[in-house]
Amino acid sequence: MEYRSTLETALQLARDERTEEALSILDQSLATPSLMKTPRQFVLIARNAAVLSEGLGDLNRAADYYGRALGLTPEDASLMLALGQI
Repeated sequence: MEYRSTLETALQLARDERTEEALSILDQSLATPSLMKTPRQFVLIARNAAVLSEGLGDLNRAADYYGRALGLTPEDASLMLALGQI
């Protein structure tokens, strides 16, 4: 699944209160980073997964997603801030 459609599908599931399903779709995408054209696409998916995890109260999972995103963009201040606020 292309990254944009992955995000759209996951966010629709989250709006429908099917957040675990949304995270499953995002996890599948994160497991195959070679399908993404740029590191930024990986970061966007990881960031959205982190936000959804925070919403579920799963802060360890959210921290993992933020950490994975920071691995590709260590200079991203917003990711550092989000991770620091967990």
